[in-house]
Amino acid sequence: MKKGYFLIVSLLLTAMMAMASCGGTTLAVTDNTGKAMTIEAKKCTAGDFVMTGSLEVEEGEQIVITSNIEKGELKVEIFAEPAEQSAEELPDLESGEPVIVSNASGTETLSAEVPEGSYSVKATSVEKATGTVQIDVTAAGD
Repeated sequence: MKKGYFLIVSLLLTAMMAMASCGGTTLAVTDNTGKAMTIEAKKCTAGDFVMTGSLEVEEGEQIVITSNIEKGELKVEIFAEPAEQSAEELPDLESGEPVIVSNASGTETLSAEVPEGSYSVKATSVEKATGTVQIDVTAAGD
């Protein structure tokens, strides 16, 4: 009886792990170079978020956000980092206002000129989302 019980429990655990790994929900930042980054969403659920820094904008440059969202919506917020920000400390996003907010859905592009400096990016899934958002720092007017 004990052997049969352990076999059933083992099969159930294996099945649960297989189902969890097949779900494959992710919200991640890839290819973060300081001048470009990609946010990838794969079946992420509402409320999932990812935050990273840092985009480096020089004088005469702008931030361009290009979405290719197949399903759902991601809210992308760009925050200016304080000049004295250290690499070990995350910026206080609760007290700061984003300089750019994009509700990315479908295929659309938003560009905005911002002051020279370092910027952090926070992406939050508004609803179950799948797709990518590309963020680039380019010469203003491109």
